[in-house]
Amino acid sequence: MNVVVIVLDTFRHDIVGPGKRLSFVSTPNLDRFAEQGVSFEQAFGEGQPTLQVRRAFFTGRRSFPWRYNFDRRGHWHHAPGWHKIPPEQDTLAEILTSYGYTTGLVGDVYHMFKPSMNYWRGFSSYEFIRGQESDNYRTGSLEAIEKDIARHVREPINWERHSTLVQYLWNMRGRAGEEEYLCAQVMRRACSWLDDNSTDEPFLLWVEAFDPHEPWDPPKRFADRYTPGYTGKDFIMPPAGTEHGPMTPEEIERTRALYFGEVSFVDEWVGVLLDKLDATGLSEDTLVMILSDHGTEVYDRGGFGKAPKRVTGSTPEPSGCCAIPGDRAAGESTLSCRRTTSCRRFSTISEYLLKPTDAAFDRSSTKRRNRFATRSSSGGPSSQTATPPLSLPYERTSGTWFAASVVRMRIRSFSTSRRTRRKSATSSKHIPRLRASFRGRSKR
Repeated sequence: MNVVVIVLDTFRHDIVGPGKRLSFVSTPNLDRFAEQGVSFEQAFGEGQPTLQVRRAFFTGRRSFPWRYNFDRRGHWHHAPGWHKIPPEQDTLAEILTSYGYTTGLVGDVYHMFKPSMNYWRGFSSYEFIRGQESDNYRTGSLEAIEKDIARHVREPINWERHSTLVQYLWNMRGRAGEEEYLCAQVMRRACSWLDDNSTDEPFLLWVEAFDPHEPWDPPKRFADRYTPGYTGKDFIMPPAGTEHGPMTPEEIERTRALYFGEVSFVDEWVGVLLDKLDATGLSEDTLVMILSDHGTEVYDRGGFGKAPKRVTGSTPEPSGCCAIPGDRAAGESTLSCRRTTSCRRFSTISEYLLKPTDAAFDRSSTKRRNRFATRSSSGGPSSQTATPPLSLPYERTSGTWFAASVVRMRIRSFSTSRRTRRKSATSSKHIPRLRASFRGRSKR
C-alpha cells in the first residue's frame, strides 16, 4: 500500500463540499475527492501554527505544551513551539524507510527548511521549492520591484514596513506563466517524483504546499472570478490595506477574492497531481490524504489572517479528507466525523480502510526489506521478501488527524492516561497558568 499526503497550508474547512459557508468558492477537484473519500469535520489543530502541526503530523506526538528550548539561531520567528523535531522522537518517514518504503518530501513550506530545522529527517529524498513569503531566496534593488510593490501597498511606500512583501517580490521576479507559480511548481515536482518512483513501491510521498497562505497572489483570472471588473490595488498581504486607514468595501471584497482565487488555483493544481495518480494506475493501491494545518479569517469578524485575538471557528479548524483505494469502502463513500469533544481519542480507521490481518503484521515472521538488496532482476519487489503493509490509525487530538501509529511498529500513541498527561504537563513552565483552562475543557 502506497501513501500520498498533500498538506495545504491555511486552507479553511468550510470550502470543500456542498452546503458550507464558502461552498461558492470553486474547488471541483477537491469536491470530487471528498465525495469519493472519507471526510473529517469538527477538527482542530492540537498545536499551532505551521511547524507545530507538522511536527505532530510527522511524529504522532503532541506538540503542546511547549517543553523544548532548542537553538533557533538563523530562523524566524520565535513563537513558542517553533522548533525542530526532537531527536528522541521517531518520524513516520524514518520508520517507513526502515520497512522498505521509498519516502519522498516535496514542498515549498520554507519554515521546514530553515537553519536548525530537520523536517526532512528520514526521507529518502527531499526537494525544497524556493521563494515563498520571506524565504531569503533572492536579493536585488528596491528600484527593481518598485512598480510591482506599488500595486500591492499604499503610497508613499514604507519599505521597512513591507519587508516581507519586498522579499517575496524579489523572489518572484521573472515569473512567467501559471506553471511557474509556487503551488504549480510543487505539484509538478510531485508528479515528477511519481514518474521516477512509481515502480519502487511501496512508497510514501509527502507534498507540502504553502498556498493558500499569504501572500494571496493567484493569477489574476482566478481572483477576477469573484470580483470581476475590479481595477484597484491588490493587497496580497492584507495588513497593507489598512496602513493609512480602513479598507473600502470594494477593497475588502477584492482581498477576500484574492484568497478565494488562491484556493481555486491550488485546487486546479491538486487536480493535476490526483490525475497523475489515476493516469499511472497508482490510485488503485494508494492511500491519498489531503490535510490542512489551520484556516484563516477572511473578514468573518472584521479582519483578515490569523491571530490570537481573532481566533474563530474558521481559524484553527483545518480541513481533511482521505481517499480509500479499491472497494474497501464499498457502500461508505463519505464518513463524516462530528465528535466535538477535544483531546479525545478518535477511533481508529485503520480496520475500516485497510482491514489488515494479524498475520500480515506479525513482525516476528516478517523480515525488514532493504529496498536496494531485495529487488528482483526485473526491477520489481522480490517475491521472497514480505513487506508489512501500512496501517495508519488516527487520533483526534483537538481534532487534527495525526499519523498516530503504524501497526506493530512500536510508535507511541497520542493516547495516554490522565495521570501521565498530568505528570507531563507539570514539567512545563507554561502549564500553571493554563491548568484551569484545561480543567474546564475536560469537563465539557
